[in-house]
Amino acid sequence: MTSDIWNAVSQVLEQENFSQVASQTDRRPLIQMANELGGPPMRLLYSKVIDEFGRIPHRT
Repeated sequence: MTSDIWNAVSQVLEQENFSQVASQTDRRPLIQMANELGGPPMRLLYSKVIDEFGRIPHRT
């Protein structure tokens, strides 16, 4: 992980509202925070999809 991305991740983790957002069952805000860091996009994947495919599906 490059130092720029690591610094961005550290800043997100240090935000006052991070623990509050992370404690919710809705993970979309966390995914949005991660996507704003500039790395590969994260997507919400339901466990039923993993069960159906037997693996994490590849992005096409």
